Amino acid sequence: GTAQFGMHYGRFNRDGVPSRETTSRMLTLAATLGLSCLDTAHLYGESEEVLGACGPTLGAFSIITKTPRFAEGSIREADAQALKDAFRQSLRSLGQTSVEALLIHHPPNLLAPGGERLYDALRELKSAGLVRKIGVSGYDGDTIETLAEKFALDIVQLPINLLDRRLSSSGTLKRLKSAGIEIHARSAFLQGLLLAEPFMLSKHFDAAKPVLSAFHRACEQSAVAPAHAALHYLLGISEIDKIIVGVESMQQFESIFVDFPAELDFDFAPFRVDQVDILNPVLWVN
Repeated sequence: GTAQFGMHYGRFNRDGVPSRETTSRMLTLAATLGLSCLDTAHLYGESEEVLGACGPTLGAFSIITKTPRFAEGSIREADAQALKDAFRQSLRSLGQTSVEALLIHHPPNLLAPGGERLYDALRELKSAGLVRKIGVSGYDGDTIETLAEKFALDIVQLPINLLDRRLSSSGTLKRLKSAGIEIHARSAFLQGLLLAEPFMLSKHFDAAKPVLSAFHRACEQSAVAPAHAALHYLLGISEIDKIIVGVESMQQFESIFVDFPAELDFDFAPFRVDQVDILNPVLWVN
């Protein structure tokens, strides 16, 4: 995940935006470790430009980017043209002639009157060989399933993590996978909530503090880093094809990916939260 490379991203981001030199070093190490994909977006500040400045290093990765967010209401032909123009700007910023995938960044735009114009623009770019896959980055399973019934999608991005089991328990992941759709899990650490010290959290997270405290105790007892446990939970979900992980510093990157344990003996069952105001960062109260 590269949002942090272009702007201050995430509620628990304490390191800010890494320098371009640090970003380049992280990508070089990522390629060495076998990480294979970069997820960016038109709306991630300078992320695309920062990646483009890394030059040949990008050749080790497939790249996914996303569309602008369009105003609520009807989608016009001008919006479809703006999507294509923004994507071509993304290619220029990235220094690429094509990318792996282009995703709609705001799913309600596709469901709005005229939303099919945006989808047709995606298909046009795919037919031209500028993207290999098209899809949607979403926030909830119901919306994504509605879109998957209406449009042929290659990829969907959805928030899935140790605390948030909704997409598994509802059957959404199985239904999307049975439809042949590639599933990418984002919010692997729930914007860092899973890694934060529970006693340092604000009152908004009171309902989750007992679960988070128990999770951190279990990690300590098992001599497992919370980040490794959180990722292994996702690795155990067969429907997931890719896991998007954002980092803010070289130290954080190395702590997660260097010496990553191939196997983990850990009971994930007790650590679940059902309160939507905890699971959706948009609803977090400062």
